[in-house]
Amino acid sequence: VGIALMGEAVMSAAYHICPTNSNYQYDTTMMFVLVTLGLYKLYECRNPDCHPSPHKLLITLAFLILLIGLGVLYSSSIIFYVCFFIIFETMVIYITLQNYYRWVKLWPLSKTKEVIKELFQYNLRHPFPIQHKPKFIYLVIANIINFIGGVIGLICRPADFGTYFLFIMIANFLSSLIYYIVTKLCYKECKRHTTKILRPIIYLILSIIFFIGGGILYSRSVTNWLESPAGSRNNNQECILFDFFDTHDLWHFLSAFALFFAFLLLMTLDDDQELESRSSLHIF
Repeated sequence: VGIALMGEAVMSAAYHICPTNSNYQYDTTMMFVLVTLGLYKLYECRNPDCHPSPHKLLITLAFLILLIGLGVLYSSSIIFYVCFFIIFETMVIYITLQNYYRWVKLWPLSKTKEVIKELFQYNLRHPFPIQHKPKFIYLVIANIINFIGGVIGLICRPADFGTYFLFIMIANFLSSLIYYIVTKLCYKECKRHTTKILRPIIYLILSIIFFIGGGILYSRSVTNWLESPAGSRNNNQECILFDFFDTHDLWHFLSAFALFFAFLLLMTLDDDQELESRSSLHIF
């Protein structure tokens, strides 16, 4: 995660030397890496015995980057967005089933049908197992978020496919993080070692503050690489800090701190559990 964070800084600098539609993908690609690693870290914390192998993670990253590249070339095509919607929703459903059933084999197809049948017949008609109820609710919400994101792509067909897809991935990361924190609170884990939970709380508060500040500045666009250089310059504004930095520069400063504290939060989120035996840890 730390190396990916440094890589994001290098790639962002490479893009800002000469902002274009092509090299903008340098920036978004590393953001995809960061978000994917964040999701992987959250899942791996409580599922160390059945999380996907690094090879599968790298294949997933390669596939996501391929989608971004195709999105740059064919972002105006309705055929591309239809294909993206089908592929993306298929992946979401597959990962949902694997997440809920802790990476069972879904091949051949008859096995997949059995798993889906059990999901609807048992979990929707009978009381939830205690350990599955929070996960089931979270996965339903996550699927709704991803479906809405896919439909928005079909309807709006955004010209900046990379940013559009990145927002969907960020929404998945945030929903996973919220689920993780809420589940910890439901199991009352934070009450066992109150002093060790202070650091992640501080990191959470700081990351939220910097993300909100960065988001406000990001919304005040002073450039637009979708336009010509002359057209983009029309959006420029006066510098607001030291007569040198404009709102876009400050957005980079604040977002860098936000990412830094967000990943510190990931690294310290389970510090209160370091003295607990592995057999007593809750799986979620």
